[in-house]
Amino acid sequence: MTGPSKRHFLFSTVLMCAPLLIVGIIGCLMPVAFSSDPSFTEEALVVFNDVVGLDMEAYSAKIGKHFQDVYFGVLPEEVVQYNLESNGSRARMECTFTNGTLRTINVWELVGVPNMIQPVSDVLEMAKAFLSRYQNYSGFSHCDVLKPMLDTINGSENVTTISDDVKLVVTVTQKYTSFRWTYTLNGGEATSKCVVLNFERGFLNYFIDNWNFYKIGGLGTMLSREEAIDAAIEAAENYSWRVSRGNGTWLEVTEFNITEVNEATLMFSNDIWPEDARGGDPLTLYPRWRIKLHFDKLYPGKVYGVNVGLWGDTGEVHRIRTMIFMGDSSYTPPVDDEDPIEPPVDDEDPIEPPVDDEDSIEPPTNQVAYGELDSNQIPIAWVAFPIAVTVALTTTMVYYRRKRKHFSGD
Repeated sequence: MTGPSKRHFLFSTVLMCAPLLIVGIIGCLMPVAFSSDPSFTEEALVVFNDVVGLDMEAYSAKIGKHFQDVYFGVLPEEVVQYNLESNGSRARMECTFTNGTLRTINVWELVGVPNMIQPVSDVLEMAKAFLSRYQNYSGFSHCDVLKPMLDTINGSENVTTISDDVKLVVTVTQKYTSFRWTYTLNGGEATSKCVVLNFERGFLNYFIDNWNFYKIGGLGTMLSREEAIDAAIEAAENYSWRVSRGNGTWLEVTEFNITEVNEATLMFSNDIWPEDARGGDPLTLYPRWRIKLHFDKLYPGKVYGVNVGLWGDTGEVHRIRTMIFMGDSSYTPPVDDEDPIEPPVDDEDPIEPPVDDEDSIEPPTNQVAYGELDSNQIPIAWVAFPIAVTVALTTTMVYYRRKRKHFSGD
């Protein structure tokens, strides 16, 4: 192949493959998008006006993002984000509709003073007005319990109050004021079954309502605190862990002395993914005791105790984790100088790390989480990228085969 022909061949190859490569690379960097229901874009505007209380006639609204997700692998979600702008005010706002119902509102990049239908300056009055508008919009009966609890506080100081099966925690800082209602029963708290209102700089910062998405299970006979502690100690006495000696061998630790019950907490929770959740449903919360037991000294692997999790209705132990001393100055466990084994220091931690049994509620975040990809909804860019690579490699192989034939005289 002559010089000009060679250059023309390479140029044609690049010209042919470049669009596919560009589309593929961009597609891999972009979020996974599903086919979304356009009705939710209109519903988000209704929420901004009727729930948040913005005077939407004063704003120009441009949609930023709209995609589908899956809440904990169980419920479909529609996420809609808008850029709102008016004279002297702009904001980026987002709504999440889970299983067709409003679940979250997030407000980002707020600039200027929002144009409200009925402006309110006091943060407690803001919370009351928001809940009233939200109840009118949603019709949810749990608002009948949440709203009266605001009448018992002043909204300017930290406070915790309980009414029936609802616990209200108000947190006041220089930056924000937060109102958090959580379901509670028999002293146990279901942190996931909650409603949260957060205000910052005199305006809504975020709102979460998970109340109706979570059910409470296992409400029959429940273990008392003493029964749970006894069951945890019995399980711990039959527990062991292994520590690497650093030479390919392992030490199994079976002998230790439990000297203290450091914590015994009842909660309502479940594992957050269907494949790990009790009953296969992460949205059903069960009573669960978390018992932290301390030892009399540091044992091999710098283990100072175990964290035992057991179901409060059945007494079944479902999790035991070692608690490892990491040098936290808030706790100095006793150390026996006659301990004959010095655990090795290894970059790869040979001890299973402790896991907190508490399930955390999703915090408001500027990062967007995307759901699992359905086989029928694969973006074209994901297909284009491997095709482009295949075309480029195949073309290059053909070229060099022809080149070898040319120089060999075949």
